[in-house]
Formats: sequence, C-alpha cells, structure tokens
Amino acid sequence: MFKAIKEAIWGRHDDEPQVVATHDIVEKNQITALLVQTFKAHTLLNASFSDSTELYNTTLLGIYDEYDFIVLDEINPKKGHRLLLEQKEILLNGRVDGVEMRFRCKLLEPREKNGISYYKMEMPQKIYFLQRRKDYRVSARGANIQFRAQGGQQNPRLINGYLNDLSRSGAGITVNELVDLNKGDIIPTCKITLPDGGEAIFSLQVCFCWRDTSRGITRIGGRFEQIDRISSQKIRKLINEMQRAIAKRLHGT
Repeated sequence: MFKAIKEAIWGRHDDEPQVVATHDIVEKNQITALLVQTFKAHTLLNASFSDSTELYNTTLLGIYDEYDFIVLDEINPKKGHRLLLEQKEILLNGRVDGVEMRFRCKLLEPREKNGISYYKMEMPQKIYFLQRRKDYRVSARGANIQFRAQGGQQNPRLINGYLNDLSRSGAGITVNELVDLNKGDIIPTCKITLPDGGEAIFSLQVCFCWRDTSRGITRIGGRFEQIDRISSQKIRKLINEMQRAIAKRLHGT
C-alpha cells in the first residue's frame, strides 16, 4: 500500500527529478499508513495557526485510527499551546522520505502529564503531499551516519549526533544533547562519516533548530554554506545509493 502511494507521488526513481509533484491522500487506510510512517521516523512537525505568521513545533505521539484520533506532543514555543486552545485547529507540515506533507486537524481534548501538555486531535481527513524533485531529500534513518561539528569562537564546544535526512543542498540532523542555535547561525566545521569510512566536510547554515527537552536532544535543519567539490561529490554518490536502496525496498526487491 505504501509502495503504491510513493510511486504515485514520486514516479520512477530512475527518472531525473526535475519537477514539483503534488498529491492528495484521502483514503483513511492510506492516511493511517502515512501517519504511522511519520511517527516511526520521529518526524518533526511545524505547526501554524490562522492569522499568525509564526511557526511552532510538535511531534506525533500516537495514531489511534480505530478511534479516529491522533495524539500530538506539547507545542513549542508555549504561545502555540495557547493558540491551539483558542482556535481548536492546527495546520501541520513535515517531511517524510524527502516528501513534504501538510494536513489540518481539530483539537478534541487537551491533556497534561507530569507538567507536559499533549493533545488528543481528530484524525485528519486529507493529507497533501508536495515533492520538490530538484532538491530530493532522502531519509538517512537506519544508515547510522554520524555527524560531528565544531562550534565557532563564541561556542567552541564539540557537537555530536547523526543524520536524519540528506540532500545535495543540506541536511537534517539530530544532536545527542540540548544545544542553543538560532536560524541563520553558521556551524563552521561539520563532518559526516560515510558508510565506506570516508568523510564529507562542510559548513552548515541553520534553517531551524528545535530543542526536544523531554528527550534531551536537538533537531537541526540546515543548508550547506561552504562545501568543497570532493565532499559534494561524495554526498551526491551517497544520496544516489540511498535512493536506490529505498527504491528496492518499495518495489520489494
């Protein structure tokens, strides 16, 4: 089932990606499959509200399709929590295996445990997908690609983590501790250890940073600020290998 959905969205993997493709998922079993995939990937979801230009963050805690609801983690910053209680509806955006997904859902009941809020939400009726094929972002989960970075003069500490996803222009990273970074910050010296034992070296401009205090980790998304030709070639080769591996799994080969 998930194979059919992906083929409808992406087309064949041996085509050179050049266009933006969109797709609406409206069948309940397909919606459930995509939400389960999102949950298993620990996908960070951007949250937004009507009449507000600010973005907030949350994650899926559970999918209960037999009862027609899902559970969302606490929304950060705290203003997002207040907006959800006021508006009773939220727009969520995330990325699964390089595909952007967007859906709305309504608040059924706010809850709290040990001082942390979470939310019982209505199962979404539709999920909208958008694939930006000129900059394919491939999931790196399960590949165990280690990330190391050296901060700048103001923050010279070492940062360790692993890749969540990778594209020709940037990467998504989970850091194994809580770090303070802001959009636009430059991490000057970054290294990823490739499966063949080699390394790719680059500087990274932070596009978003989310501190998951409940798990003691930090999610970073960024684009390559400076990268040498050899490292860029290594990353393109790795992306091609990972795409082929995903295509084999989807086609059952």
